[in-house]
Amino acid sequence: MGTAVTSECDRRGIPWVTGRRDGIMEVMQQIKDSHADIAVNCAAFIPQPTVDQCKNHIDSTIAGNVWWPSVLRDACEVTGIPIMHVSTGCLFDEQKEYTEEDTPTRGYAGYCGFYVGTKLLSERVVSHYDKHYILRMRLPFDEFDNPRNYLNKLASFDKVFEHVNSLTHRGDFAKWALDLWEKKAAFGTYACVNTGQISATGMVMEMAGRGLIPKMPQFVKSPDTTGARLSNAKLVSAIGPVRSVHEAVAEALEKWKPKV
Repeated sequence: MGTAVTSECDRRGIPWVTGRRDGIMEVMQQIKDSHADIAVNCAAFIPQPTVDQCKNHIDSTIAGNVWWPSVLRDACEVTGIPIMHVSTGCLFDEQKEYTEEDTPTRGYAGYCGFYVGTKLLSERVVSHYDKHYILRMRLPFDEFDNPRNYLNKLASFDKVFEHVNSLTHRGDFAKWALDLWEKKAAFGTYACVNTGQISATGMVMEMAGRGLIPKMPQFVKSPDTTGARLSNAKLVSAIGPVRSVHEAVAEALEKWKPKV
């Protein structure tokens, strides 16, 4: 996601520098030396093949998803610049379309994996500083062949859970993030997802129809897993219309660029 944001900065002629994960004094000095107006944290510890592996990498998960956001938040607060923190929509389920005002349904008081738990903690840490943006994305995708692309994952799974999800197009996300900053949107939390929701089953069928899936997976209903449905109404009210998830997926599949 960081690459998408820096590419959008280049497109808009916005200068940027890459920060180094370090102690708070060193990070504060980086901010001062760069004369930054805002710090954007796209970093997270996400092991392959899925975030379920976080439970086997507890130290790295905590360091990447809790310790680092807390250091950056503190450095931003001391230097007085805002922080924009990329979070996850996995804090919710698919029982309804949730807003930023809803309490996460997947937290330590209920079901959550270790990854989701650390992302929830990082939100709490960052939100203690009033000059913050928390951007919740969900299952990022685009037309580029990459193991982290949700389309790649669907194409490689032997089993696909029949969930309905909100999704986030990577290029769209980068535009929304910079739009929020340039339009001086109110600080706070924003669900950064394309408009509407889409079923995993429908996506697999569409990909199969385009010859992008070598073997059809088994579709599974599971009470132990869930999708996530988020409303982007707050985002839309801040920056204007956001294209639909169906339009974004169709474009990604049309422009799909497999690695050679």
